Amino acid sequence: MKDVKDRNAVIEDTLEYWQKILRLSEWKIETITNAHLHPKEKWGEIKIFDNIFRAEMHISTLCPEEDIQEVVIHELLHLLTFPIRQFFYKTLQELTRPQEGKIIADEVTAKDEKLLGNLALSFLEMKKQRIPKDEIAEVIKRQK
Repeated sequence: MKDVKDRNAVIEDTLEYWQKILRLSEWKIETITNAHLHPKEKWGEIKIFDNIFRAEMHISTLCPEEDIQEVVIHELLHLLTFPIRQFFYKTLQELTRPQEGKIIADEVTAKDEKLLGNLALSFLEMKKQRIPKDEIAEVIKRQK
């Protein structure tokens, strides 16, 4: 990509496109690009503000252009699984001792990340190609 402005436009267009596909249009999502994500996060993370349908999606400036769609989809899928994860962690906390709960929670988190990663790749595979920026903009215009 040529510059930060172009990159941010691609991220915004990709986000808007996949929000509609995943039926997450009610969510207000702010995108933030930065190079300093938590070390365990590869290219992106999402911070969810419970009960108000608002989130911040952080995308690393180091994320390769060809991976932006996958990262955006993966982070959006966290919004779909958020209520289930919240219920699970609350129940786990009530039924286990802290040390046991942490071991189980870490294992579930790892499996959840793998599942969401596979789902993101599956969505892209169903499209049979990475969607060019111009095509994303065209689809968004048609859906408005």
